Amino acid sequence: MVINSKILILTILSLFVVSSCQEELQKGSELSASELAYIRARAAAKCVAESNTDFSDYEDSSNSVMMNSERGNTWKLEYKKDNTLIDTSYIYVWKVTPSSIYYRIKLTESGVVKNQFLKVDTTTNDEMMRNLQEQDCAKTLDVAVGPSSMTVNVDTGLATEDSSTLVKFERDYRLITSYPAYFGSLNRKITKKSYNNDEELQKTEVFDYVFTNTSDTTLPDTYNDASIVNAEYCVVTYSPAVLPDTLDNYTFPFSLTCSASDTNGPDGNGDTVEDYDPATDLVI
Repeated sequence: MVINSKILILTILSLFVVSSCQEELQKGSELSASELAYIRARAAAKCVAESNTDFSDYEDSSNSVMMNSERGNTWKLEYKKDNTLIDTSYIYVWKVTPSSIYYRIKLTESGVVKNQFLKVDTTTNDEMMRNLQEQDCAKTLDVAVGPSSMTVNVDTGLATEDSSTLVKFERDYRLITSYPAYFGSLNRKITKKSYNNDEELQKTEVFDYVFTNTSDTTLPDTYNDASIVNAEYCVVTYSPAVLPDTLDNYTFPFSLTCSASDTNGPDGNGDTVEDYDPATDLVI
């Protein structure tokens, strides 16, 4: 049998390439956990460096708007299901100090009204944004950054709702530079998709929570006015920084730690120290 020399050469080269690729894959698979962690950390650090300008601009704008707010400034938060208005809530600026702002959030849910007095300071606002940046660069969150807004996308996989229904959720949280980062947890759009057990789409529902600026509101003179029902005093929940990281940690979507007592205020990190004293700090 005569073997074509060109075919033989090509065959040998092909085998060499395949062997080399397999060897590289094997080397990659042999990386230790610490080596893989180092590679991921370098990639995340590069991402943070490249996105610093976007996040710094957002922080500066958000903090500037916060500190230039005035008592009585108001936002309306409309909850709509499939474009039908269900509930309307309001957020008011209660008090502004040199480094902190206090909001009164008047939430209406299924006809029940609750008032939350939320304290946010500029350092907290910065750290919340930097946490978003770190989670985006670590690929644990999907953050789309624009010139004056950000969108955080949080999707879930299919899960059982009942014996004949599977559901999944697509959540888009909208952060805008004209209010603090926490409000992005309220300004959201949720799409719920329902499937049968054959994973065939049966129904799509859209729940939208929309922020709009509205006219200033004349507020009561005192935080414990009789018209302010079901009052709570709140801060954003966080955990202390763990060295070498110097940032406190905020999970997303951001949540609140609240206290019903105006003399024993909220403790956002569980260190048994109140983060503000409502009876003193909410006095106008």
